Amino acid sequence: MAITLCGVLEFASSWILDYFDNASYWDYKHMFLNLNGRICFAGLMAFGLGGMFGVYVAAPRLSIFLDKLGRKKSIIICAVLTTLFVIDIVCCIIFGLNSGEGVGGGY
Repeated sequence: MAITLCGVLEFASSWILDYFDNASYWDYKHMFLNLNGRICFAGLMAFGLGGMFGVYVAAPRLSIFLDKLGRKKSIIICAVLTTLFVIDIVCCIIFGLNSGEGVGGGY
C-alpha cells in the first residue's frame, strides 16, 4: 500500500510541478524501471520499506511513548507540531517554495 500511495503521490506531484510551475525537482530517467523519469523502482522500494518501518516499528513505539506522556502533554505536542506546520505553509506562500541552489535546476 505504501508503494502504491507514495508512487501515485510522487508521480502526481512531479506532473503538477511540471505542468503548473514548469519545475522539475527530480529526474529518474537514468534509473531502472522509471516511468517518464517521474518515479522509479528504487524509489518505490525505498518508500515501501519506509512505509513498513513507519507502520510496524515507528508508530507502535510512538504510540507507547505518547501514552506514557499522558493526554494533556500529547495534545500540547500535537498542537506545537501543527502550529509549526502551518507556519511553514504560510512561509511557503509568502516567500515561495524551495528555490535554492540544486533545487529544481539542471533537469
